[in-house]
Amino acid sequence: MPGSSCLGADAAAVPAGRRRRRRRAYHRWLVDTFGAYADRLLLVGDPGSGVDLDAMLAELRLDRGHGFVATQIPTSRVAVCLRSTTSTSTRTWSLCEELDITVALHAGYGSEQCEFIDKINEIKRDMEAAGRTDCSPSS
Repeated sequence: MPGSSCLGADAAAVPAGRRRRRRRAYHRWLVDTFGAYADRLLLVGDPGSGVDLDAMLAELRLDRGHGFVATQIPTSRVAVCLRSTTSTSTRTWSLCEELDITVALHAGYGSEQCEFIDKINEIKRDMEAAGRTDCSPSS
């Protein structure tokens, strides 16, 4: 289940308030439609369309409270003000760790491959800077 189908590739062109309402509505639809099947389906959110970092992190907290077990990382679909920075990554990773929520990567949805590879390399650098040397999926 993609976590961003309600946003589309033109998400940055949509007014911030509408993006926020779309994202929240989609996440609530996921809960209403699939939440009863947590033994078979995992809810993966996409709070990365937030208007600002605080809004994005607040949505991540709400998602976790509604049973989401994973979140997508902020990507190029996010408004320019949220493009990945060390501060954004640090706060995002810290909250994911605090909430015990898995970070999901998806190469699709029209993202350019070079942006995806750059993001993977950035994640690896952040994990290494935090003292994590084993970045395998089972760690």
